[in-house]
Amino acid sequence: KLDGASFMSQDAYGHLCTVTGATWGIQGRTLKGTSDWISIPTITLAHGTPWAIAWWMYPQVDTSSNTVIGEATVTARFEHRTADSLSYYNTAGFVGTITLGSNILNRWIFMVAGSNVATLTLYEDMVSRGTWSPASVDMTITGIGRGNAGTNYGQGIYGEFIVYNNRVLTLADG
Repeated sequence: KLDGASFMSQDAYGHLCTVTGATWGIQGRTLKGTSDWISIPTITLAHGTPWAIAWWMYPQVDTSSNTVIGEATVTARFEHRTADSLSYYNTAGFVGTITLGSNILNRWIFMVAGSNVATLTLYEDMVSRGTWSPASVDMTITGIGRGNAGTNYGQGIYGEFIVYNNRVLTLADG
């Protein structure tokens, strides 16, 4: 059961996830962009360790600070910045922006961010959109839809989030 103010993660560990304002609907959680977010157990994705994050999202606004997934107390986050780009911030600040395919507003897209230790690659609907350098690949995920020490919130509908620690996804996994 994923509705309500809290729910257990659907992995083998059953971690408690808590919800602030993100309403449950048949397609996922709707975040309004002001204070809605989902607190998840801390997951450290460190430089030098392979990892991947896969998620479904339906972005509904074009803003300069629409956090998709990030840390609650520092700046590291993935942020949907315009109708066709996603930016990455590590704990030191802005790293870079990758241009996605066509306008991603008001449609479902499947995103995968994965580090094979050498690079961090971003995929949109299973198409590689670019990479970041390995020196800037680190973050500790604590929330969906919130980042930058709690000042940036996501807006749109967010479906499943899957985090793979110590494993990189490949196109064969798609």
